[in-house]
Amino acid sequence: MHSISITASCQLCVDACPAKAIVMDDEMLGLDEAACTACGLCQAVCPQNAISIVYEPPVRGDEVLLVCEKTGAEYGRQRISCLHQVGMEQLAKYYQQGVRKLIVASADCKTCIAPGRLLEKHLQEFNLLACNRELSPIEMIVGPCVPDKKWCQADEELELEDSSKRKLFTALGKHLSDNNNEPAEDAPASQHAKFQSRNASPKTTIFSWVPRINEDRCDGCDACMRICPAHSLTRVNENGSQTHYEILPQNCNGCELCLDVCQNDAIILSEMDVCKTRIVPLQAFTCTSCGVACHVPGSETKEDSLCRICSQTQHHKKLFQVLT
Repeated sequence: MHSISITASCQLCVDACPAKAIVMDDEMLGLDEAACTACGLCQAVCPQNAISIVYEPPVRGDEVLLVCEKTGAEYGRQRISCLHQVGMEQLAKYYQQGVRKLIVASADCKTCIAPGRLLEKHLQEFNLLACNRELSPIEMIVGPCVPDKKWCQADEELELEDSSKRKLFTALGKHLSDNNNEPAEDAPASQHAKFQSRNASPKTTIFSWVPRINEDRCDGCDACMRICPAHSLTRVNENGSQTHYEILPQNCNGCELCLDVCQNDAIILSEMDVCKTRIVPLQAFTCTSCGVACHVPGSETKEDSLCRICSQTQHHKKLFQVLT
């Protein structure tokens, strides 16, 4: 996101890091490896999935095991540095694999660094989306009891990685090394975006993030359309039909780049909401001052209208003609 726009205001990973290992200023975004504990809270809150931790929890049928690393030895060797590193993207990935139960072994740590118990929050929101689509929710089973022996059998061939060697920012490095900072023509859909697309036609469908366009404020500059990395805001120009903005909330990840670039505050982004308006019709007109073809939201014919540049600069009032 920061490689796409210098005005990007997102710093969710910085705010979520309890060790202050992620540093960001006007010139760089980096990771202090010495300070990083690989807790993964940054992974859970990153809207672009730019941060990833190399960890695959054991999956058995429709169950996945998440064991806090602070639990006792009786829970086996397969641990997760922090239960709350599991965000919406990871839950969607497990769901696509057929997982319907989270077997969670918590250390009952009273000094848990995760604010607001992120795992419970993300699971509640994910299940809301699932039930809204008439899909089975994911059940979470938490308790101090030792999981079934099938989970705890020691695997001598399993070589666990040291938490200090876990790789963070794998996707971010790829983005920053790319010389072309323009959004991809066909942005790859995340597991969460694929999940949100299921049964997403009715207006009563709930989405994680829903962008809206305030037609009274929008001047039709298309900045939000051009910058959206998920293509949740697009302009459709089909033959035989009126040009319009189309809102695809199933693609939106809440990165807020559209909010950052909109000078008129015409974009509204709501969380866990329904999308009541997906089509915003556009009215084409020609600027009476500079002659440029323009468009703005609305259905009424525009006459004697100025483009957004001329309306801001008012330079048309300074034009004059000399008659001889």
